[in-house]
Amino acid sequence: MNLFLSLLLLVSSVFSSAWLILQGIYYASEEKVSRGEERKEKISVVVAIKDEKVETVKSLVDNLSKLDYEDYEVIIVSDDSEERFRELLSIPMPENFRLVRRERPRGRKAGALNYGVQLSKGDYLVFLDAEARVEKDFLREVAKLTNYDAIALRLIVRNREGLGKIYSRMTDFSMASLFRGRERRGLFVFPNGSAFGIRKSVLLALGGWKEGTVTEDLEMGIRLALNGVQVKYFDRPTVSILSPFTYYDLYAQVKRWAYGSGELLLEGLKLLRKGIRGLEGFLYVAQWGIYSFFPLSLILVSMFPGSVSLPWYLLSLAIYGASLAFYYGRSMEGSGEIDLSSVLVIFASMVGFAQGLSRLKFEWRVTPKMPVKEKVPTSLHVLKYLLFLLALYDLFSGDYLSFIIMLGLSLALFELTSKISS
Repeated sequence: MNLFLSLLLLVSSVFSSAWLILQGIYYASEEKVSRGEERKEKISVVVAIKDEKVETVKSLVDNLSKLDYEDYEVIIVSDDSEERFRELLSIPMPENFRLVRRERPRGRKAGALNYGVQLSKGDYLVFLDAEARVEKDFLREVAKLTNYDAIALRLIVRNREGLGKIYSRMTDFSMASLFRGRERRGLFVFPNGSAFGIRKSVLLALGGWKEGTVTEDLEMGIRLALNGVQVKYFDRPTVSILSPFTYYDLYAQVKRWAYGSGELLLEGLKLLRKGIRGLEGFLYVAQWGIYSFFPLSLILVSMFPGSVSLPWYLLSLAIYGASLAFYYGRSMEGSGEIDLSSVLVIFASMVGFAQGLSRLKFEWRVTPKMPVKEKVPTSLHVLKYLLFLLALYDLFSGDYLSFIIMLGLSLALFELTSKISS
């Protein structure tokens, strides 16, 4: 048992560290992808909405109505109640805009997207979220890229105050590493549902979006890779998005991503057919489980005080600590601005991945577009007290290193839950 736990701790530290280091290695500062000439094709922009405020949708319509592209349409698919939809109908719509409601919503967001695709008349489809805002020449730039079957576009965060400052750095690093850097190396690029374009014929040949999945864009990326459809990443045009305003919002968002990662783990295994690129693609799919693998192993080991000798412990911590230093040195560009959001991401990953892996019921929640006071997630309350009790257990058992680690994690969670509720 002791040997098993020692190996688990060491292997988990190596595994979690490897993905962190890879992201730092992938980092690429400049785009090196060629664009074509602007092609005169009809483009359909499809947006799925639910429980969005009228002001948010109106702002979206105002933004997209200013596009200086000749032949385009916008289809907004609402899964709202009849009462809320009537409120949305008060928004003035240009002739090339359609606001439609699904009377029997099913299949989650993917179902709404498929509904919009069925109504679309464009040869090329662009999928955006309700919070997305783009520049006037957005579709003219997209029209230079329609020679590619599928494209992923750069996300930029427009609210960069408070938590948004940290989130924008996270997003910038993700674009530079997981998108630009991976594409440079010929790896599989996975679409982002907030800024994704695809030729309609290609999407229909794949059978459309898979309905019912929580992270429909990740599932789409797996199928695109398996069917030999390459997703190309571009820094321009950009899509402006909003950062979560509160720690609760960030927790809910990361947990949803992690849920999708766990839910699609078995589907991701199919990528192993594609050799080394497929193995790396699988790691991308499983990344939220990988992030939390080592912290989860630390918690498990703490339940068996004295089971892991000090050298094994220190070696595992040294490996993980070095990888974290490398990762944050790259992602935060030496700014030193690392706060409790890092702890939140780890625990949201742990909870969400476990729920997705076990296919527990998932309640969809729209991220608020303004600060809203929320309740602390029950899972965080449970975790902070569990870790505190484990710390006491390790203290009385004489395992002081485990005691320090569990106490530190529990205190971080106490501070985090305090911030969420404030």
